[in-house]
Amino acid sequence: MLISAINISNYDDHRFVVNTAGGRNILVDGNTIELLDILRNERSIEEACTSFNKNLNVSLNLDEFTTLVNQNLGGYGILLNEDPITNKTSGQSYLKARINIIPANVAGKLSAPFTYFFKPILFYTLLSFMLMFSVFTIKYFFVEHLKVITPNFSMLSLLICMTMLVHELGHIAACRRYNIRHGAIGFGIYAVIPVAFADISNIWQASRNKRIMANLGGIFCEYLYAFALLLIYSVTGNPTFLLAHVIIASKAILELNPFIRLDGYWVLSDLTSTPNLLAKARGALKLAFKTNQDNKSAGMKNLFSKHTFLIAYGVVNYAVMLLYMILIWSTYKQAILSFPETLRLLVQRAWHLDISLGDFKWAYLMVLLFYYLLMQYLDKPLQIDPSSPL
Repeated sequence: MLISAINISNYDDHRFVVNTAGGRNILVDGNTIELLDILRNERSIEEACTSFNKNLNVSLNLDEFTTLVNQNLGGYGILLNEDPITNKTSGQSYLKARINIIPANVAGKLSAPFTYFFKPILFYTLLSFMLMFSVFTIKYFFVEHLKVITPNFSMLSLLICMTMLVHELGHIAACRRYNIRHGAIGFGIYAVIPVAFADISNIWQASRNKRIMANLGGIFCEYLYAFALLLIYSVTGNPTFLLAHVIIASKAILELNPFIRLDGYWVLSDLTSTPNLLAKARGALKLAFKTNQDNKSAGMKNLFSKHTFLIAYGVVNYAVMLLYMILIWSTYKQAILSFPETLRLLVQRAWHLDISLGDFKWAYLMVLLFYYLLMQYLDKPLQIDPSSPL
């Protein structure tokens, strides 16, 4: 055997996911699977080369075959006796400064009560009902009640913060339901915003339907939580629970947005069988408008190629990001213009130990987000993000 222990599962009709001993998930085609089978069954590289030539009716010499193996499988921790220095990195994660908070075994136990709901018919029936009903409750209660509500803000903050845990437990519950190994729950930085995450990277080994349920699991459990709060409101009459329900239900709807790396993005990625959807869309968009001196119409021809969906998604993605920037600018224009001076004063006060939490305002986070988007989408608007094999 010339390779380390791996697990292979179907991704779609013609692609497969290879899960390595180091936890990497790599998307490959049928030819690569055949190569892996040969390396798994033969005892030497010479025997593997002979089998490969026979099975594929080719005539590679040993050096050519070794180069083929290294180019396709090298650097992922698959080949035995591989130099770890040459290992390919998994790319830059869109989440920075990841910190695990709840260990995998504890997260699994906490998610256990939710696993019952992850039967496909029950799951989609309840999710559809809660989504449609929440649109009604948001509109009705906002118009009729919320304008005169005086909530307990300490309790409201606690109820909303609990949503982060409930959301991540929903993702974990789907993995637990389908016996897919999951990791911990923690926090990281997305762009400049602190967010919670659940490590469910092994969900790539599941079928498409199970991946979609896992990606929707967070929103599903948020709705369960929101409607539990609505029930508590109906019993107690405490308006804080009503306001919490409306805020959480509204948040869950926004998380269906497929143009930011929220749950809706991963669902669209699975529905279209397109891993690394955002990076591929940017690449397709870049290719579509690429021209050269010999063929000025090459870019326009690419617009009508098989990459039409990716191009359309890329265009809408940039439009959505531009809209966010316009909204932030219109709301926080003065804070954006004065931020360099504000930052200088904050650093100066911190240096003299004359600073407190009250000096940090929500507007500063929005300003940082604006500058982050500005650098990402205007300075290098068509740069392809580094990404992992999956």
